[in-house]
Amino acid sequence: MAVYTPLTLDEITPRIANDFAIGDAIELKGIHGGIENSNFFLDCKLSEVNHYVL
Repeated sequence: MAVYTPLTLDEITPRIANDFAIGDAIELKGIHGGIENSNFFLDCKLSEVNHYVL
């Protein structure tokens, strides 16, 4: 996994809010290493903090 296309929290927040019912995006970290695609850890808060991999 690697980060070939950098994203910011500001860029993904509207998309997360409009397209998914997973709460507010509160942290986005690129996952470095690997050989293909861009991958990220995303933390969102609805009633509690949940962790996702994009």
